[in-house]
Amino acid sequence: MKTLLLFSLILLPQLSQAGLDLLSKQEIRTLIGSFPAAGSVEERRDDDILLEFQHRRTEEDCKAAQAQSNLKVEKVFVKPMGPLSEKEYGKYSFQILKLTAKVGLNILRAKDMYERPRPYVRNKDIKPCISLEGSSSYPSGHSATGRAAAVYLASRYPDRREEIMAAGDNVGNNRMLGGVHHPSDVEKGRIIGEYIALKNIPAPKGRQE
Repeated sequence: MKTLLLFSLILLPQLSQAGLDLLSKQEIRTLIGSFPAAGSVEERRDDDILLEFQHRRTEEDCKAAQAQSNLKVEKVFVKPMGPLSEKEYGKYSFQILKLTAKVGLNILRAKDMYERPRPYVRNKDIKPCISLEGSSSYPSGHSATGRAAAVYLASRYPDRREEIMAAGDNVGNNRMLGGVHHPSDVEKGRIIGEYIALKNIPAPKGRQE
């Protein structure tokens, strides 16, 4: 992860010219602000939510969350886990691949800016039940990816918008359930993911005369 982050940051100017929608640091700060300060009411809220997930989760819940640790976007949205058929997802798989690459690079930049410790690092009462992560915590890349892909796919299949959005946002829910992300990491990851997705949804084609 560190090597990938360093490589990406070195190439940021070139990647921007390549049309990868890289946000400036100021744009990122405007979108998501900063994470809750140590000892703040907001940080305590993060911890309370994670401890509630920890109290209620089952072994099956943890297995489902672990299955998304190495995130494969197609599995999130394609049946039996998601609402789309393989053919329906396949029509936009290349667009989703490009979109999630853009999201990933922006999340790497944001993580490098903020360097927030993972919840289980800063609070020993948080006990993860899925694989630990070596990267920093804020914002959540899984949550950003899930939301971005959901927003894009929902624009293509508006009749199933509710189910598609729920599937995408469940990715972030599993990161909280698993104990590897604060709720505020997930919330702000979704904001970045949705922002980038909306910039990449094709405008409706006008009627031909």
